[in-house]
Amino acid sequence: MNERLASQLWAGGPALGRRIRNRRAGSDAPWLTVVGVASNVRESDEIPYSWYQPYAQHAAGRNASQLTFWARAAGTVGAPSIRSIRDALDRIDQQLPIFEVTTAEMINIDSLARERQGALFGGAFALFGLLLAALGVYGSISYTVSRRTREFGIRMALGGDQRRILRQVLGRVGFMVVTGGAVGLMGAIVVARVIGAQLVGIGPFDPIAFSVALVLLAVTGLAAGALPAWRAMKVNPVDALRAD
Repeated sequence: MNERLASQLWAGGPALGRRIRNRRAGSDAPWLTVVGVASNVRESDEIPYSWYQPYAQHAAGRNASQLTFWARAAGTVGAPSIRSIRDALDRIDQQLPIFEVTTAEMINIDSLARERQGALFGGAFALFGLLLAALGVYGSISYTVSRRTREFGIRMALGGDQRRILRQVLGRVGFMVVTGGAVGLMGAIVVARVIGAQLVGIGPFDPIAFSVALVLLAVTGLAAGALPAWRAMKVNPVDALRAD
């Protein structure tokens, strides 16, 4: 049996020599003696309670139609290793129907195909959302600058500082980025609680991922607002006064 089952049954005590019986097999199910404790093997997203029996003992009195073998190969596993396994089974019995010979790596890749596809789509939507956020910041700041062009021209005509205007525009960009980041962070925390049960090997709250997302949002927002801010700083007072 595996370590998890042994710990569950005997709370960390010695398992060797103990006896168990599978009641689901019926009232006449035989008693089985524990002869070894194996390491845990994760299946999907959890470690099951497992016990192992010799095939001849397990299949006694049953019409066993198929059997799965796991083989460990030295070095890199590939086509030569698969051929050697087939050859070894042929030497035992050439009539054995052998199918689905593959590697553990390929099984792992196939089992994660759906998760990988979901991560790809999620990343694409995240990139699209980031692009929309950048366009939104750019459009909002551009509109604000165009509405205040005359004001900026009058300020500079009266001796106003260009850097002060630049700081004012960038300050608005910063406010939008901070507000959007705060709202997005709260939404991410709520979503993380919902999908936390579906995550394997990691917790739902990853400070590194949240920090990278916030930094990326801030950089994108400031970059989107930099061009309108630069245009505001370079407003010609004469052209601005003639605009209306």
